[in-house]
Amino acid sequence: MLDDAHTFRDPERAELSGENIVIGSVVVTAEDGFTHYVPGRDYVVRCVGRKIELERVPTGNIVDGQTVLVDFVLRLLGNLKRETVAHNFAIRQEFK
Repeated sequence: MLDDAHTFRDPERAELSGENIVIGSVVVTAEDGFTHYVPGRDYVVRCVGRKIELERVPTGNIVDGQTVLVDFVLRLLGNLKRETVAHNFAIRQEFK
C-alpha cells in the first residue's frame, strides 16, 4: 500500500488498513513525500491482535494533528502457483 494517509491525534493511535501487513516494511513520510520519519524516534509500530497501529512519539519530529503518509507491504497468503511465461524477440537491421 502506498501513501496511506493518517492523521495523528493524541492520545489516539493511527490504525493501518489491511491485514497481513509486514511490520518491518512500514515507512512513514511527511505529506511532501520526501521527509522520512524514523521508527522508534518519531513513531512506534504496534501489533494489537490482527491490527497494526502507529503511535506518535511526543519528543519526535511528528507533531500532534499532523497528517503523514504510510507505505507498507502486504503478505500474500494461501496456495499460490507461479507460472513463468517467457517472450523472446529479436530485431536486426543493417545500415549501409
